[in-house]
Amino acid sequence: VMLAPLRLVKEMLVEVALPPLRLVKARPDEKRLVDVALVRIVPDRLVNPVITRFVEVILLPLTFVNEKFVDVLLINTVDVAKKLVVVTGAGMSAESGVSTFRDSNGLWENHDIMDVASPLGWQKNPELVLAFYNKRRAQLKEVEPNLGHQLLVELEPYLDVQIITQNVDNLHERAGSKNVLHLHGELTQIRGEHSPEESIYWTEDIALGDVNENGEQLRPDIVWFGEAVPKLTEATYIAAQADFMIIIGTSLQVYPAA
Repeated sequence: VMLAPLRLVKEMLVEVALPPLRLVKARPDEKRLVDVALVRIVPDRLVNPVITRFVEVILLPLTFVNEKFVDVLLINTVDVAKKLVVVTGAGMSAESGVSTFRDSNGLWENHDIMDVASPLGWQKNPELVLAFYNKRRAQLKEVEPNLGHQLLVELEPYLDVQIITQNVDNLHERAGSKNVLHLHGELTQIRGEHSPEESIYWTEDIALGDVNENGEQLRPDIVWFGEAVPKLTEATYIAAQADFMIIIGTSLQVYPAA
């Protein structure tokens, strides 16, 4: 049995297992009541194709039983929760063919992570770091958003969806998501090496010797190990406002996102 707000999924209702009840107080100190209903959703009998795909792809696999329906406990209050925060990680992009951040051997595309994703690695061999991210940036042109990205977009008419992603690709945006916060930076943004506040849209290679208006060597606008996470405060605020949260493709083992 899963929880869902009644008004947001009322068009999914096919077969009501119990009549709506007005039995539960939202909190002991509140007078308002909560409508409760147990509803059986049968995908084959749904009309809305977006809801059908959501039930088949997301809900049914979570039931852990070989059934063609899912029972949902619907709860409705006067001020129904509507803000959905989705936290995504490497597993989301991997479905599109994007190389994951860290393979099982602790390497990233056969490179030690600290050689290509740390200030020390940049100081030691900036040419290697630039070549590494040039390859990552070029790969974006070869991959497409997957069903997971698309389903999040299709939820936007029903919920206030905010995505916080640890990924540095632009697949959420290309799928059509309107509110995306990149916690660790973006491959399509670059900056001067001493200008963390700078952000320049960029889709081509960066070469050693390419500089910004202040004469600083250009580098990827990616948050490396040992660097501050400028958008962490904003992400924390967004997460605190969530009525619902979904975590996709990340074990949340990497700090400070964890």
